[in-house]
Amino acid sequence: MRFTSARFVATTLFVLPVSSWFLCGCSAVSSPTTGGKFSAQVLTGNWTFGPTDPPAGTPPFGALTGALSGSGANVTGTFRTVGCVASTQDIHVKGSQTASGMLTLTSIDLANNVMVITVDLGNPVAIAAPFWLGGMTVSGSGPCAYADVAMQVREYLPLTGTYAGTITGSAGATLTAGSTTMPFTLNVTSGCTTGLFGGFLGSS
Repeated sequence: MRFTSARFVATTLFVLPVSSWFLCGCSAVSSPTTGGKFSAQVLTGNWTFGPTDPPAGTPPFGALTGALSGSGANVTGTFRTVGCVASTQDIHVKGSQTASGMLTLTSIDLANNVMVITVDLGNPVAIAAPFWLGGMTVSGSGPCAYADVAMQVREYLPLTGTYAGTITGSAGATLTAGSTTMPFTLNVTSGCTTGLFGGFLGSS
């Protein structure tokens, strides 16, 4: 399992599915403890796991976006990705976090593949907004198999509520008859039970 350098990650971009911007509302991450076998850090919230530096070619999957729940020896989560599985397929994971902050997650229902993610949550990288470094391997004969990929991991705060404004179209765009602007109301909903991280409804 490789962990890429902070310097490399800082210059790497990865694309998240649009739905990851409308994330479920859950508690923010708390600090881990150093005593005992497992951490008391509460991981319930919205998370993304993005590939950063594939050693050869391109991974058959994009960023994993979804939600984690629990702490210590009982961490569970539901994620979605694009590429080797349908974008509507939930990928369920379970795992644990040690007292030092090392989080390990294993997929439990990825057909013909087993995905293992390891993230050192005890050492955040403080560049603009904190993120963490990790790695992932996917074994098996299924379409998601990939030997080793470094990952950049982020937690996102909840985004819920109603927002209003004006959409401006590009040159030549028609949003409403005879106008290149359109007022809108955006209603963002949330829920932390599946890999579908909320949604939005626009109206003029």
